[in-house]
Amino acid sequence: MKLFRWNVILLAMVLAGMAMVPCVSAEESGEKIVDTQTAVINQLIGQNMTVGEYYEKTSPEFLMEMPETLREHLYQTKKEWPTPLNEQSNRQSTASQSAAQRKVEIAVCTQSGWGLVGSTLSYGSESWSLPDGNLFPSMYDKSTLFKWNWDSSQWECVTSTSRTSYLTSYNRAASTTIAQPGTYIVFGQHHGLFPPFSYPQSYSLATESSIFDIS
Repeated sequence: MKLFRWNVILLAMVLAGMAMVPCVSAEESGEKIVDTQTAVINQLIGQNMTVGEYYEKTSPEFLMEMPETLREHLYQTKKEWPTPLNEQSNRQSTASQSAAQRKVEIAVCTQSGWGLVGSTLSYGSESWSLPDGNLFPSMYDKSTLFKWNWDSSQWECVTSTSRTSYLTSYNRAASTTIAQPGTYIVFGQHHGLFPPFSYPQSYSLATESSIFDIS
């Protein structure tokens, strides 16, 4: 039995201030990508495109649910892809983003991870603010499970889930699936709006879990 393992790999910093507002979360929305969607993603992997263009082709319903400001930002943000297996088998990376508004420091932390109990594989991606209690207008996380195809030397999408929360300090997209033998990675995308009067107004980050094998 393996405990659920998370790998914190990306961090965004912003200087901002915000009044405390009661937290309201949107309904959680999950999806199992059908064969046709998987085929589309396989065709897109590695292409030079924006995050908005990617969602437009793979999950247009989630793109439409986003606030207009965030949606416009995604069409200006380059799409990141999972690290090829032959580049690095256990990658961890960090990044930071800063802005100035008031002398109050707020951090956005993001991570992706997985856990295995028997044949049930749990996977997910999440984001949260530091210090706790700083509310963001919106947080959007999408977590995708990829399996390595040794014959074609490419990642194949297995399943995916996403969630959007509003006026919140925490958001998580997570799900489970029955695991088949193979090599996997969890890839997360994290987008959201910083508190009012911050600059930049939004963030867009990507995370990866370590690559892992299931026998």
